[in-house]
Amino acid sequence: MMTRAKKIYLQAHEKYDCAEAIIKEMSAGQSEEFFRDAMKNFDIVLQCILYSAAIVDKKFARSERRFLKDITDYEDVPAIVKAKSFRLQPKEKEKFLGELDQLADRASTELILPFAKIDADDKSRDFLAELDENVREIFYGFACVDGDDLESTGRRDEILTDELGTLASTFGTYFTAKWELVTAAAEGRRI
Repeated sequence: MMTRAKKIYLQAHEKYDCAEAIIKEMSAGQSEEFFRDAMKNFDIVLQCILYSAAIVDKKFARSERRFLKDITDYEDVPAIVKAKSFRLQPKEKEKFLGELDQLADRASTELILPFAKIDADDKSRDFLAELDENVREIFYGFACVDGDDLESTGRRDEILTDELGTLASTFGTYFTAKWELVTAAAEGRRI
């Protein structure tokens, strides 16, 4: 029998696979190395945001650690980040969160620059909205994996709007705002 945490993880990983497919599609015509580098950067940003959420939450459950370890397929945040996150003292938290922020900022910039231009050229789809939707579902899985039964308590919408608002806002900082700036520049618009 599959555990609840495993089921949640598998649902979240399906959304990760969807995000991977979007990035693969946007990488069409580029080298395999281009795609792999893009996925590595996506993985780093995703893990940095999730690590930050776990640290701010003040409880880092075993199921959350496993989720973080297994959710990405191409890259993991550096080992030092993982080691620090498990034994962080309260006064070190702010500095460490700053380190995660810098790591995510660099990775998101490397990912976004080529993809926002591709998105600007292809008006048939809103790639950013599709990525955002899948990432939000990954965040939701992370919020639930530690045992919170959000579905049965009717808190799914609350979690997706309020508690995950911080995660979504962080994703927005790393992706949406930069993506829109690069897209506007590629289209010759000013924001």
